[in-house]
Amino acid sequence: MPDNPLERLLINLQTARKVYERLLELAEKKRLHIIQNDLAALRRDIETEQRLAGAGASLNTERDALHRECCAALRVKARAQAARGAAAQLEDPCAAMPGEMAQRFSVERAALCRTLEQLLRANRANAFLVNNSLDLMQGLLNALFGGEKICAYGPRGSRARTEYSVRSLDTQA
Repeated sequence: MPDNPLERLLINLQTARKVYERLLELAEKKRLHIIQNDLAALRRDIETEQRLAGAGASLNTERDALHRECCAALRVKARAQAARGAAAQLEDPCAAMPGEMAQRFSVERAALCRTLEQLLRANRANAFLVNNSLDLMQGLLNALFGGEKICAYGPRGSRARTEYSVRSLDTQA
């Protein structure tokens, strides 16, 4: 591991990009498994996704510490990061870096941003497929057995409001 915090930060970015690229590949595989209704493969995908997400979270934590270290080494005041993304915080030390290093960071930052945007789109597409399937199943169950209507659940699966059908077991007795 290099002693230079800038080099360590660059390695962290490269590693994070690889983790997120792997998550992107996995999201695309998950889409096929969702469509094929291959629950065993989907379960394996989710287990792998959880491990990769854990690795990504560790890298993000490490990157935050390296970011502060790089800002201190370059005598750059780090701005508040609460509303900004992890890739955006690299703008702080990047302006004070030597030319070649700044260029390497800019390229890596842009690649990371592209990968994260693609991952977001893939995950949104997968969520749409899952939600669409749940809506279809709820409609089918409602048509077969009565009960709650589709509108009883919000977009995240939480109860929005409850409406029961008029049918009850007492009327059949």
